[in-house]
Amino acid sequence: MKFVDYVKLVTKSLSKWLNLYQTGGLSRLKQFGGRGQPSKLNHHTTDIKTYFQNNPPRTSGEAQEKIEELTGIKRSPSQVREFLHREGFDYRKAGCFPGKNLDETKFNVYIPNTMTILMMFLMRLMTVLSRLL
Repeated sequence: MKFVDYVKLVTKSLSKWLNLYQTGGLSRLKQFGGRGQPSKLNHHTTDIKTYFQNNPPRTSGEAQEKIEELTGIKRSPSQVREFLHREGFDYRKAGCFPGKNLDETKFNVYIPNTMTILMMFLMRLMTVLSRLL
């Protein structure tokens, strides 16, 4: 059994990778930048961005439906997530509500103010730096 059959690669690909390795080692292999074909959604980027900035989708499924409605191009939810992430969109964090029996004084204890968080971060940073030095 040939090595190419064992790893299920095309001989041309394997010889290309071996040549890259011989010329520059692992660093040369890491530079191999195959990109594939550009997305068809790239032609509609401005329309999609404008729509989603005014009407942010709640789920990737909703975004998928709207993109198909706007462009006529159907993509899987994972492809839609990748496209939106590439265009600078990110997940929106949902807030939470306190429980029924939680009064305002207890609520303030659970959510410290920004200054307290900053002070805790600086103290932790100083501790880590003192261990390193």
